[in-house]
Amino acid sequence: HPRLSKVACLTNLRHGGTRNKAFELTKTPYHFYVDADDLLLPDSVSAILDGFAKAPEAVMVYGDVEWFGDYRTIYRHPRNITWDILARTDGFQGSGAAYRMDAWRSVGGLAKDMWASGSDFDFNIGLAERGYKFSHLGAVIYRYRKYRTSNSENNAYRCWEKHEAMVRRHPVFFADEARKRDFLTTAYTHSFRALYEANDLARARNVAQRAVAGGWTGSEYWPMPFLTKAT
Repeated sequence: HPRLSKVACLTNLRHGGTRNKAFELTKTPYHFYVDADDLLLPDSVSAILDGFAKAPEAVMVYGDVEWFGDYRTIYRHPRNITWDILARTDGFQGSGAAYRMDAWRSVGGLAKDMWASGSDFDFNIGLAERGYKFSHLGAVIYRYRKYRTSNSENNAYRCWEKHEAMVRRHPVFFADEARKRDFLTTAYTHSFRALYEANDLARARNVAQRAVAGGWTGSEYWPMPFLTKAT
């Protein structure tokens, strides 16, 4: 297509670094990225531009996401994002969000220590921490290919480490102790389940103890001796 430019990265920048490179190359006021194995709807771009026009105070507009591939469903994002709601979600599924370029610059891009995984979520927390507004478009705008085994599922083993890093990176956002506890406990339980299903019981034990300390009962996994010790 004559209006498309192709750029190859000479080194593997992972998800976050590649996204940063795309932001750097953007010449318009807005940026909307699409992963190679995902799809847009015919009206996705027009819906995004209309969303920014209707909510000029928003630095991010987003919509719901249709999963396809090995799993099929509609992933519905919350209509109104408060700090507590953002902390209880897993960021934004797929890439179903568009951003104002000035917001990306003000945050400093996607953090390098999050490039492997968690960079989108960390970026959105950084935007919220600075008081920026988000606006939901009220419709599905993105089709996200969901694999039975994916990077997201593989990253679940270390999800808790990324969440701990986010807490350290965003002291204002996580100044509320209850929000921080819920955020970390969600990650601990997510990683525990992934490790347990993979039969990696040594690491599962470590993460489970952290989850129990945050208030998780682990009732569906009883009786489990290492959870008994953790309490």
